[in-house]
Amino acid sequence: MLEANPMTNYNRITDLILEQLRSGTVPWQSPYLAEYGLPRNLASGRLYRGTNIWLLASASYEQPYWLTFKQAQDLGGHVCKGEKGTRVVKFGKFEPEDDMGEYTNKMYLKLYTVFNVQQTSGLSVPDAPSRLSRDDSVRKAALIVGGMPKRPQIRHSGFNRPCYSLLEDVVRMPLRSSFHGVGYYQTLFHELVHATGHSSRLGRLGEFSKDRHERLKEYSFEELVAELGSAYLSAHCGLDAAHEQSAAYINGWSKRFSKKENVAWVVRASGQAQKAVDYILDVDPSQSS
Repeated sequence: MLEANPMTNYNRITDLILEQLRSGTVPWQSPYLAEYGLPRNLASGRLYRGTNIWLLASASYEQPYWLTFKQAQDLGGHVCKGEKGTRVVKFGKFEPEDDMGEYTNKMYLKLYTVFNVQQTSGLSVPDAPSRLSRDDSVRKAALIVGGMPKRPQIRHSGFNRPCYSLLEDVVRMPLRSSFHGVGYYQTLFHELVHATGHSSRLGRLGEFSKDRHERLKEYSFEELVAELGSAYLSAHCGLDAAHEQSAAYINGWSKRFSKKENVAWVVRASGQAQKAVDYILDVDPSQSS
């Protein structure tokens, strides 16, 4: 059953993410994404998107395939008795008539429930995608960077800290030798997601507010967009997502999400991150759930 109260649903999704953070888990750094693949709908074959990726990965099933109760029945199977589903988000548009008889486009957010195929019986389920070797994952990451449309210049020498300069449209990276494991590409993905905000790409990054409080809030939101985008790209390549699980990191995001004014942050940042990832991968967003 769909539920349609937008603010209530924003609260519900944020509460689910907060639950994970308070238990010491960062949902967007779930090892299940790299190990078992990005979650997808069994009936349509399409990948889930945005916030749904983190909600489904947090459920920690060893199969990436999900479907609704009805879809399970339509495919000749059923959800096993006593199984509890996982909430996911659905966005859409409707055209309500106003007092003047005019119709306006408005967005809605609804929640619905899906089940992992491990919670079902009687279904024909394909094998989960094989995990790529580390070398193959790194090669795939390199191809993503090389194939990014209108990619900004990437400079590697003389920089201790990675950053993206909006003014110059340049990503500055430390020397690759200063990174351990796959951290190089996770960090580069983070900066490239920032770069998608440039006016020549998605135009997400305009002038930041002159008010210090608002400016810090805008910076924090953009950092979340880059964190989520980097996590998605890492999972897409099969790179281990674990990257920053310190208590300070977790507590920082918990405090931000707990503020009433930020109740929609997770959902909105996930949407912006998904757009950034679509841009970097140069894919058609209509091909996913």
